[in-house]
Amino acid sequence: MLNVLSNLVKPAKDTGYRIGFVAVLLISIALIYPAFYGIGYESPILQHFITMLLIGLVMSSVIGVLLKNSSTSDTKRLTTGSMFKQTMVVVVGLFAGLVLVIINGGMNTGMDYITANSSGNGLFLGLFAGVSEELFFRGFIQNTIRLYVPIPLLAIIPSALVFALFHFFAYGLEVGVLLILFVMGMFLGILHEIFNDIGVPMLAHIVNNTFGMLPAVMAVVTGNILIIAFIMAFAIMAFIISAIVRRK
Repeated sequence: MLNVLSNLVKPAKDTGYRIGFVAVLLISIALIYPAFYGIGYESPILQHFITMLLIGLVMSSVIGVLLKNSSTSDTKRLTTGSMFKQTMVVVVGLFAGLVLVIINGGMNTGMDYITANSSGNGLFLGLFAGVSEELFFRGFIQNTIRLYVPIPLLAIIPSALVFALFHFFAYGLEVGVLLILFVMGMFLGILHEIFNDIGVPMLAHIVNNTFGMLPAVMAVVTGNILIIAFIMAFAIMAFIISAIVRRK
């Protein structure tokens, strides 16, 4: 663990950028879910989230190509192809999300503002915010800085600062929350750098958002058991198909 963390302050030749199956599934749900529930994008808060998602998805993919150095080994990080490694993305992401909840300490970091100013339900908004913000702040901003800064930590710090300031000004939060947001941004940035799969910080962010508005999320889950079960079944089936295809 200490060796992994020490790499954050050493020049790195290859950062790469991977959007694995878990991340693709989360992005797909964020984009397709509103069509089934008639959630519109009329509210400004949802419009800026969809803008962040699209900009983050396109720009981070372009920057990822520029960052990739095929001559450098990347075996210590998670890759997209293996079913086992994508399962680890889920495990690490969920555990990291609980760590974020502890860091957050129950303070309002923006979800109250989002739910009060949009037409979506709690479960969708928590997922949508996590997906779009990770694509934008880690996939786009952090990776952009990594193009010019060889030391990972020097890219993580400014992206975490932008992340904190965005929440502070966009959601009208108290000054005391800034430090917590910065620490959360640092944690998410480190996850992205160490595991090199955007699905890990995405899941962690979603878990934190979900805990932030648990009553609203539970109302959605209990009222839509079949939909939740379908999504889980789809994910499991996709993992199995992926494993079969890989073996062939």
